[in-house]
Amino acid sequence: MIVTLEGIGTLNKGAELMMYAMLQEIEKKDPGSIVYLPIDSAKQGLNYISTTLDVRLKPVQKIRDWCKRNHIIGICKRLHIPISTIFEDKYYVNGTDYLIDGSGFHYSDVWNHSQKRMENRRHLLESHKRHGAKIVLMPQAFGPLNKKSMKDGIREVDKYADIVFCRDDVSWAYLEECAQINMSKVKRFCDYTSLVTPIIPPEYKHLYGGVCIIPNCRLFDKSDLTFDEYLGFVKKIISHAQTYGKIPYLLNHEGDADTKIATQIIQNLDSPIELVDNLNALEVKGMISTAYCVISSRFHGVASALNTCVPCIATGWSHKYQELFKDYGVENGMIEINDSPENQQVLLQNILDEEKNKKQRASLEASVSKIQNKVREMWKIIWSLK
Repeated sequence: MIVTLEGIGTLNKGAELMMYAMLQEIEKKDPGSIVYLPIDSAKQGLNYISTTLDVRLKPVQKIRDWCKRNHIIGICKRLHIPISTIFEDKYYVNGTDYLIDGSGFHYSDVWNHSQKRMENRRHLLESHKRHGAKIVLMPQAFGPLNKKSMKDGIREVDKYADIVFCRDDVSWAYLEECAQINMSKVKRFCDYTSLVTPIIPPEYKHLYGGVCIIPNCRLFDKSDLTFDEYLGFVKKIISHAQTYGKIPYLLNHEGDADTKIATQIIQNLDSPIELVDNLNALEVKGMISTAYCVISSRFHGVASALNTCVPCIATGWSHKYQELFKDYGVENGMIEINDSPENQQVLLQNILDEEKNKKQRASLEASVSKIQNKVREMWKIIWSLK
């Protein structure tokens, strides 16, 4: 079996976690499969990826990298020859049986995707459909979908995709309201990373059972929140954690931008806390699984906490966070950074108090089992496509 993946990679931990979720299921289905990754999705190199599968770069990337090494791209740029368009990630890979798109949140008005990017995506879908590959959009969030580019994009998904999984009820409603897709090909399934087996990093044993704080640089460009407001919020978390005798620490769930935010926070604290950084996605999930509780501004930080039965609250800028809590039967999972100290204290006590923490863990354990069964059902649907 030949599978081409889209919308994932090692550039951020959420996309990397979704990549592992897919690779592990492909391994179960056909351990002899060849898997092609999106262009520029594995900056650390293919050896970085932990899998028994034959994972490869796309042919167009190999050609592009050869041209770059031999200065051909640089020469063409100086001569104003538009060679770069040849190396875009929009081509069919010969023999592909499945094109599986793991984009967590691509179709939404909150993004300012260029016309060129949307056109490349259309070409990718169209070329795979023309050659008979099965096209699957893995569970993702959608909407709002009012922009023409987004409506056009959903219309193309309807035209080319064999099945579309949406992650939550709000996304389902946005797709219905958009009225650009036949809803019979849309299925409702939650985040699918719950089956991913984490790796617990032994070097951070001293932080096990601590309070894990996960920042997100997106909070500042997708909302009106300022750094000073977020800093004040983190200071409250630290204070509450220490009151309950727990060690607070920061965990980078993304990349350089979140490292910068975390470093800024530490520099502005009277008593610095530790930053856990430079872990791969499996180790990040493993670290989260050891926490007493998690306060996350990253979606997959929340997902990894919930599916490893760790009590969690979230700060977020999209409906996808609240909907994720609903899947796990968690009420009051969202915390407003600028809410009253009284309301914040109640939410923090709900995950810091020992009895309440135990109760939430037991509740999550029951939910996780159901969700994992649903994810297995989803994969059966995918592999049954004819």
